Amino acid sequence: MTALLFVGWALAFHSSPSAWAGSRPSCAVGKQTHAGCEFTRLDCGGSMEKVPVPDQGDLGICYSVAATEVAKAFIDTYGDKDGDKSHSFSISPLHSAYGSYARLTEERKTKSLAKVETYKKAGKFRMPIEGGFSYDVLDYLLTQGACPKSVMDDLEIADPKNHQYLFQSLLDGLEAYSKINKIADTANLQAEDKEKLAAWTKNCLSKQGIEIETESFQNLINELFRGDTLAKIHDDIRCPHEKREYFKDAEIKHDWLMARTPAEVKAMLHEHFNNKVKTQPLIIRYCSKILTAGPGFQGLDRAAKAPEEDDKNYKNGCGGHASILIGRRYDPKSRKCQFLVQNSWGATCDEPYSSKWTCERATGKVWVDADELANNIYGTTKLVANKKDSK
Repeated sequence: MTALLFVGWALAFHSSPSAWAGSRPSCAVGKQTHAGCEFTRLDCGGSMEKVPVPDQGDLGICYSVAATEVAKAFIDTYGDKDGDKSHSFSISPLHSAYGSYARLTEERKTKSLAKVETYKKAGKFRMPIEGGFSYDVLDYLLTQGACPKSVMDDLEIADPKNHQYLFQSLLDGLEAYSKINKIADTANLQAEDKEKLAAWTKNCLSKQGIEIETESFQNLINELFRGDTLAKIHDDIRCPHEKREYFKDAEIKHDWLMARTPAEVKAMLHEHFNNKVKTQPLIIRYCSKILTAGPGFQGLDRAAKAPEEDDKNYKNGCGGHASILIGRRYDPKSRKCQFLVQNSWGATCDEPYSSKWTCERATGKVWVDADELANNIYGTTKLVANKKDSK
């Protein structure tokens, strides 16, 4: 049973440190630089050198994956709250997603739960944490601390009396198992195991002052997936504050770009990489279909002038997504400037990326033409150090 829980969680989200460690990116400048498009790679001696390419699996938490990558790069550059850069750890995107969700306003939680119901009516399974925002996650990490992924990986649940660890494993394992297998119940679990897990978890919640009905195991699981329940128990159970890493002073910069022209968006991207002082990765919110459809795809309707997150902003199956930009180069073959996208689909080129883009087989990172990418970006987010630390 324990193995099942941890296998499910590992499949739902994993980074690929072994693939990253064994395959270094190409850092030679060569002919990849040009006036106005100077070559730079943050994974070549920069802030992203120790941040592996992640794989979000089948969970819709790309926004949290991108935020935790940016947070990791920031700590590697400036150190923790005490300036210590000696330790190395990965931040759990799953914990961070739950943490940021728990701090949302009731209005935003209601909207998230409404989407869950919409998916359910369509016969699809979706959790409240799927489809969030990177700036919410960064705000959570800056104020509440970052939970090292090792804390989540090394939980000891051999003792059934340890209800905190049991609940952690139950929640992570079952959500992953259900998502990966595209089922809303845990049909492959034995009835005896279901009864034990339900009883243990109910006892755990009871100790936290949360009483729920457990007429069936499925009702219990459904209750656990509810955002308001998670909000009540998140901080106390999922990752003790004494095990978290805390940041030095930083500011979150977020820009909604639908009112900007593609040329203005591209200029903003260039401005970001023209800053050579401890350059940090840039989170982009964009139409992921540009990665698979290739040049000419347009997934945004900037003329709609609709409010932020209104569906009228998007068209042609945009595929809203979050990734990070970590580099820039001039491509002598196409004679175009390109940006390097570190995506959250794994350190391989197995995804159906367009043949017009260059996917690095050693890393899974993708070079995309600057103009085409700018046409499909509708938001950016980044962390900025205070003036004292930025020099």
